[in-house]
Amino acid sequence: MSAGGPARRLLGLLRPYGWLFGATMLVAALASVLDGVVMVLLIPFLRTLFREPALAGIGTSSTQAFLERVLGWLIVAGSPEASLRNVVLVILATLVLKNGADYASAYWNVVIQEGVVRDLREIESALSS
Repeated sequence: MSAGGPARRLLGLLRPYGWLFGATMLVAALASVLDGVVMVLLIPFLRTLFREPALAGIGTSSTQAFLERVLGWLIVAGSPEASLRNVVLVILATLVLKNGADYASAYWNVVIQEGVVRDLREIESALSS
């Protein structure tokens, strides 16, 4: 028997769940990206809390450019309270999306795991009969 035999057979059991496995990986990647986005969105939140301009003007960093594109239209000049409210709403919406993606990824992982275990039991019972 080759060294890759059992692993190859186990990977073969994943074949019926290939599309779900791919979707799970994409959703998990999306959740990871959104996690980073939430952390970056804290910058204007904290700047506004400390009575500084939410966006420090046109910056040279890619983070500052990202914030300008995403939040530029939400920041109200001269109104830190309105800017803070808008930034908090964007952070909350991003967190809801991230948590939804985390949930979907975890749920689909369980579906795949239970399906593979079921398939293994069916193979085992067919071999023992």
